[in-house]
Amino acid sequence: MRLGKKSIIKVECEKLMKYLKELPFTYASDIIDLMISNILLFVKDISVSDANMEKIQNNILIPIRQQTDIVLKMEYFQYWIEFILDCMKETQLMEQNQLMKQVYEYININYKDAIGLTALSECVNRNPSYLSRFIKQQTGKNFSQILTEKRIEEAKKLLKNTNLRISQIAEYTGYPNVKYFVRVFHSQVSMSPADYRKIMATFSV
Repeated sequence: MRLGKKSIIKVECEKLMKYLKELPFTYASDIIDLMISNILLFVKDISVSDANMEKIQNNILIPIRQQTDIVLKMEYFQYWIEFILDCMKETQLMEQNQLMKQVYEYININYKDAIGLTALSECVNRNPSYLSRFIKQQTGKNFSQILTEKRIEEAKKLLKNTNLRISQIAEYTGYPNVKYFVRVFHSQVSMSPADYRKIMATFSV
């Protein structure tokens, strides 16, 4: 169940069904009840909404235990497991969205400072290696790329809307070395900060 794959669960339930159909109903029912008890212990360790937990522990579970036909009992049992998997998937997506929100909030607040993945991982209480893989998986970019994009977007706003010197803009956007800032800006925008400012000034006339 920890893999969260319905296809695997379906195959295993079909195997179990063939086995249980050969047993007396009482014995087969006891096996299912034992499996239910073990799964409920597992469910306690996952985060699901109160409404879903109520369905897991009562609304769906009660009909399983009331069945007197092993085939129907197994069908309800399989549906119950699949519902738990859906809850796990929902929780996982919520946690992933929340973590990405924290990542972007951290960058938006701290992009002016000398920040890195280690500082971010401490802030969100995650292992740096895990966080690096997670960000790449969710966005297709690494932390440095996302940070650079944020800094350059802010630099573009300052170039367009202020008369600050380029060296000041570099410092305000997390680049104490103006030459490095110019190089990074050019790699992202395909022109220098000075040229970008000139073009934006032309459009604003």
